[in-house]
Amino acid sequence: MIEIYLFSLIILILGIFFGLKKINQKAYVLIDKIQSQSENGQQHYDQIDSLLWLYHTVKPDYPFPRFRGWAASPDFLRIIVEKILAQNPKQILELGSGSSTIVLAEFLKKTKKSIKLISVDERKESYLNTFAQLKNRKLSKKVSLLFCPLTRYRTRFKNYKWYSIPEKVLKKKFDLVIIDGPSTLNDPLSRQFTLDPPVS
Repeated sequence: MIEIYLFSLIILILGIFFGLKKINQKAYVLIDKIQSQSENGQQHYDQIDSLLWLYHTVKPDYPFPRFRGWAASPDFLRIIVEKILAQNPKQILELGSGSSTIVLAEFLKKTKKSIKLISVDERKESYLNTFAQLKNRKLSKKVSLLFCPLTRYRTRFKNYKWYSIPEKVLKKKFDLVIIDGPSTLNDPLSRQFTLDPPVS
């Protein structure tokens, strides 16, 4: 009889232990989900905060284009505008055109700063889309938009595919270079070429 009670007690203790263990595991999973949602919430807040800052600072005539997919994020664009305000560059080279080009053109129009912006893109579709948006917003005069397909270059370390930017443009002295291209899908190191000039 005592043996049956002891066996039942052991079963009960084991049941409580494993039950608590499962509850504990579920609690950890729930905590992970809450933390993940909290981090996502913070990221969303940062993007919304930066977007509102951009609208307040740039004061565009038209709503900004959508910041999704290939487009630069609002917090990245905020950093660029803050750099321009702090450093007052005379010439800017933007590698990769798109929503960032529109935001910068709107900003240059409103601030009336004598800053020259040259933006290049290797994708015809992206180039034409940016060209059309600049034209529709009456911002074409604020940007020198160039279509520069990728070509192969030899550097000190390896061969890269990079923009076929005209030599007269490359010889200019740029105070600020925005590296948001070329696409890294075909070559993850393609943007490294910007910091590793070609050898003749």
